[in-house]
This record gives sequence, structure tokens and C-alpha cells, in this order.
Amino acid sequence: MKEDNILYKKRRADELVFNAWAAFEEGMIPQALTMARQAIVLWKNCEDAYNIMAMIALNKKEFSEAARFFETGRKKAEQTLKKDKIEKKYYWSNPRANVLFKALYGIGLVHYLQGNLKEAEKEFSNLLTLDLNDRMRACGLLGEIYHKLGNFSGAKECYLNTCDISGSLYNYALLLFKTKELDNAVLHLRKGFFTNIYIPPILLGAEILKKNCCYDNSSAEIRYAEEYVERCRSLWTDNKDSIKFLISVWEDHKVMEELEEFIKIKREFGREGGIKKFEIINRINEMKLPSRLFKNNPEISSRVRSKII
Repeated sequence: MKEDNILYKKRRADELVFNAWAAFEEGMIPQALTMARQAIVLWKNCEDAYNIMAMIALNKKEFSEAARFFETGRKKAEQTLKKDKIEKKYYWSNPRANVLFKALYGIGLVHYLQGNLKEAEKEFSNLLTLDLNDRMRACGLLGEIYHKLGNFSGAKECYLNTCDISGSLYNYALLLFKTKELDNAVLHLRKGFFTNIYIPPILLGAEILKKNCCYDNSSAEIRYAEEYVERCRSLWTDNKDSIKFLISVWEDHKVMEELEEFIKIKREFGREGGIKKFEIINRINEMKLPSRLFKNNPEISSRVRSKII
């Protein structure tokens, strides 16, 4: 009976954590916090509940509190994996290790947001040796850290490995611009516009589109754009030429035309259903085709060059 009771408490705690993450993603922070605390009362070793409380603290910029919760989650997750006799080299294949990966990512993120770049680099590098499945977030942030530390080759490698993430495309374009590869920089910045159209207006302090476009993934959202700008504004504002480059591409008449068409198609996607939706997806993908972007990139690059020299 005692074992049954323990099993019930663990299952109930897992249910609460699952619902707490869903509430957190929906912005229902008080409910998420309540459920995380309830999970810990039921099962004090409920590792992921500490990760939720850490993320809530992090959103409030309570960095020391967030670090404390992430560290608790890390220790408890490592204890569980050790108890189950899972070797580190096999963590990537164990679902339970995902909780550990969240904690390690969180610890690195806290260091990064506090400006402790070397510590953040260490944590993210460690995470990438353990997690062979979901490397994207940590690798993208590691690229930003290398970029800020002046390790451009390291940053470039990370950005190229995470080119599906909006921030990586923007930063890679900026890196190419700084290394005097203007044509390629313009091309990748245009690709970046298609992945998140909100980053330029937020960076430039301009008005954001009144209506949202449909999002392909989380890195296309306004919230992602705001978080990106908070982390990477300094990369763009460290010299006036970088912002000049962004403005010159963003305000180019051909670029504006293609973005207006892109927004129009994306809004159609949000309204339509069935077969029509697949037709719209094809039109969206055609707009993003490298062959299409290559075609008029030289003339756009020429205009950008004339404005920034």
C-alpha cells in the first residue's frame, strides 16, 4: 500500500508539472507557480517543478532566485539519473535527462543574462556534450556569447548549425557585414526578415505591425523578437554602421515590396483551411527560396553599399 501511495504521488506530481508548463507557456504565471509548489509537496524530488519556479523567477529578473531553483533541479535530476544507473554518455537517450538539460540550460541562461559570459560559455558547452537531440537553443546562445567575446569563427559555426532560429540568421548576417562580406550579409539578413519580421522594428524603435502574422515556430513570435533584442541589442548598436546596414536593407523598396507580399500571404494562411492552406504554404516557401533571393540580391546589395559607404 505504501508503494502504491508513493507511485500515485509521483504520477500526480508529474501531471501537475505538465499542466504547470502549459500554464507558464500561456502566461498564467500564478497558476503555474501554484501547481509547481503542489507537485513538490507531493514529491519533494520532483525535479522539473524547480525548473518551472526558476523560469518564473527568471521572467521577473530575480536572477539569484532563478539560479537557486535551477541548481536544485540540476542536483535532483543528477541524483535520479545516478540512482537509475544511467551513464553520462547515454543521457541524450533517456527521457528523464530532459529535466537535467532544462536545468543546465537555465543555469547557463542566468549567467548569460547577468553578463557572466565565460560562465555561460562553460555551461552551454557542457550541455552540448550531453544533449545530442535538442542542441538548437544552447548552440544559438553559445554563438551569441562567442560573438560578444570576439570569437567570430566560433560564433559563425554556431550560427550555421542553428540557421532555423531567427536570432542566428540575424546575427550571422551582422557577422558577415562586420567581416566585409556585404552581398552575403544582405542575403542572410533578408532570410532573417522572413523568419521573424518583428526584430527590425523593435531594434529601430519603430512601430510594430498592428496585426500579427501566423507563426511558423516560436522564434517567429513577437515575444521571441523582444527577448532577442534584449540580449543582442549591443551587437547591433556597438557602432553606427551596423544599424545603418540594418536600416538600409530593411527600408530598401524591393525588400519592402517582398515583405508586404509575404505578410499578405501569411495572413491568408491564417484565414484559409483545407487544400487552400497547402497552396499557401507552397507560395510562402517559394518566397523563401534561395534562387529567388539570389536573383535580385546584387541590385539590393548595390543600393545598400551606396548608402553605408
